[in-house]
Amino acid sequence: MRKMKYIKSMIVAALLLLVWLPAQAQFAGEDKTVLKVPNNSQEVTIGQDSEKDGYCYQWVGPHIVGDSNKAKIKVNPRFPKEDYFVKRISDCDGVEYDKVTVKLVDTISIVSVKPTRCYNDGDTIKREHFEIVTLPEGYESMVIVTPIIANHPTTEENPEWLQSVNFRLEYNNHTSHKSTKVSVINDSKPLTISFNPEFLEFEKKLKEVEDVLDLALKIKEGILLPLSKGSPIDIGCDPSFNISTAVPTFSCYCCEGKRVNTFNLPGWGFSGSIGCEAAIPIPALSCPIPCAKTGLFLTLGFSGGVSLGPTYIVWRGKCSYVEIPGEFTVEIHGGARVQALDKDFLSLTAQLGGVASRAFSWKLGQPFDIGRAKLQCTLSGEVVATSLLKVPFNIVLGEVVLE
Repeated sequence: MRKMKYIKSMIVAALLLLVWLPAQAQFAGEDKTVLKVPNNSQEVTIGQDSEKDGYCYQWVGPHIVGDSNKAKIKVNPRFPKEDYFVKRISDCDGVEYDKVTVKLVDTISIVSVKPTRCYNDGDTIKREHFEIVTLPEGYESMVIVTPIIANHPTTEENPEWLQSVNFRLEYNNHTSHKSTKVSVINDSKPLTISFNPEFLEFEKKLKEVEDVLDLALKIKEGILLPLSKGSPIDIGCDPSFNISTAVPTFSCYCCEGKRVNTFNLPGWGFSGSIGCEAAIPIPALSCPIPCAKTGLFLTLGFSGGVSLGPTYIVWRGKCSYVEIPGEFTVEIHGGARVQALDKDFLSLTAQLGGVASRAFSWKLGQPFDIGRAKLQCTLSGEVVATSLLKVPFNIVLGEVVLE
């Protein structure tokens, strides 16, 4: 009885095929491949939903499970290849026909593998880092990946190396193999390239700071020095700027699975400061002739500066490692100076001052880590005797930490 029912279904399907051939449409979806299980309970859904409403469906074929009058149905294939025919009826399109073929297999094969990221030397290689396609679909979790550690050979001079990765899937005494290559990067290996855009932008920022200090120097030479000429008040400002660094080295790095160009700055450091001081002659105790400044002078001044580093900068885009220690300082001082002809000829200076400083540490992508401010009181000065003798001194009188 069961065999007769199956033969009847095949006859109906054959008759439907004769009608279907001249009026074929493409609406039933893709053909399917199903893995056979020991008790033949395998099922698969075929067909696909329509973007429009108002369609009636009629499926014909062996081993249909449940309602055969839906856009998508379940089938329980039992033979290596089974065809399922569907008729779709609507008021607008009339009658349309399509077919879905279901194949039943007892093995699983790896169809293709595709890497989705790069690796740094020593990274872990994981299955989820690849786009894996199996036949039948959906068995990617059974794939075994070897090796699991990305390795860049020490003998290879190029920072980027292509490493082979193997994929294996075993099922029902059948083994399927595939392989591909992944990019493994060792950024300690130099890359011979010109100055990259990231480094040029870094240099631009340093140049902007240098321009500010150059402006201070121009103010000194263009405004303060002319004002002090012919005046009994001696005004001076001394800006300074210094960068300590080695020649940058360029390489590449795998940042969040993507290759980026890098540069390293070993022992990088930066410091900049400006200080101004005015010496005001005491009328009764100094010579009024500007060209021969001799006597007792009242000194007032201030200075400020910032220092960064030295540190080691590794620029890797989003994965950069930049940690820069630094300190801000501001000083105000006042005192007296006795001099003959000029302060650089023969002079003795003694001053009381207060220095406020605040240390900080900066990591790329994080806020400034600013420490507590310190206030230090000092007694400082200098003895000058032409170019033969120049003895500075600095005595710390006390120090407090500000909350």
